[in-house]
Amino acid sequence: SEEYSIGAIAHIRTDFPTKFGIPRQSGIVDGLRARIVFEPGFANPDAVRGIEQFSHLWLIWRISAVPDGKHSLTVRPPRLGGNKKLGVFATRSPFRPNSLGLSSVKLERVEYSDTLGPVLTVSGADLMDMTPIIDIKPYLPYTDSHPEALCGFADEVRSYSLEVDFPESLLERLPEDKRGGALGMLAHDPRPQYHDDPDRLYGVLFAGYDIQFTVKDGVLAVRDVVPEGTGIVAVKLHLGRGACPTDAGENNLCRELSPASVGRAEKSVSVSEREIFMKTDNKRYIRLSGIQGGYLLILLWNEWYFCIVVH
Repeated sequence: SEEYSIGAIAHIRTDFPTKFGIPRQSGIVDGLRARIVFEPGFANPDAVRGIEQFSHLWLIWRISAVPDGKHSLTVRPPRLGGNKKLGVFATRSPFRPNSLGLSSVKLERVEYSDTLGPVLTVSGADLMDMTPIIDIKPYLPYTDSHPEALCGFADEVRSYSLEVDFPESLLERLPEDKRGGALGMLAHDPRPQYHDDPDRLYGVLFAGYDIQFTVKDGVLAVRDVVPEGTGIVAVKLHLGRGACPTDAGENNLCRELSPASVGRAEKSVSVSEREIFMKTDNKRYIRLSGIQGGYLLILLWNEWYFCIVVH
């Protein structure tokens, strides 16, 4: 087959450092704001001359969170519970042959910087922070909008949402301009579709904060909001294999590591079982269990143990 080389013209800055929590479609959470910053070769006012005449834009972007080459001809849409297979071209699955995404966003404003050139502020984006933008085109309602269009299986789930219980004292911990986006993001249920454990405490990283919540009977209840990364005070590596150590105290098998060595984690907590599952940047899953001596013991699937000191 023919091969083509394409590069990024820009990158988008959003409030989502990981995939977890990103709206499943563009435009459904209009309270989310993002900034499009052009690459040096395109950071020229001439490249966006006239763009302020349009209210909405199409973004063509690279699905950078999916490993290259990881795709299948059939996928299991999460909104169908992961139990039904459909053709990849009949879905918006990110596991696509060419890893390209398409989003419709609202253009809020155009600013010009001496160092960055033109910067586009948009709303309604469904992209992870630093996603490469391949192209930008104006949205034309007379040809791009089809109100009579059929939505297939998506019609069955498009009205799904949760009631959000976000105590005012916790909501005020977020910057004022981030609160609307956070409420909208949570209402659209950031959990994987197959998760339905009312005792599990979830955490979503958003705008530099870790928003922790539970979901029960259609109500998402926010339990805590803390600055990102403050839940881990120190990390120690226990250089051993085999059975779970009974004492994770100070010994010469442990060495200090920074919290960053664990990487940003997509984590969920089962309150009843005191377990946390984390997915690290290197794609390995970690299981945390058993609080002993102030440490949480972490068991990797390759049988290496970590110890995390927590607040």
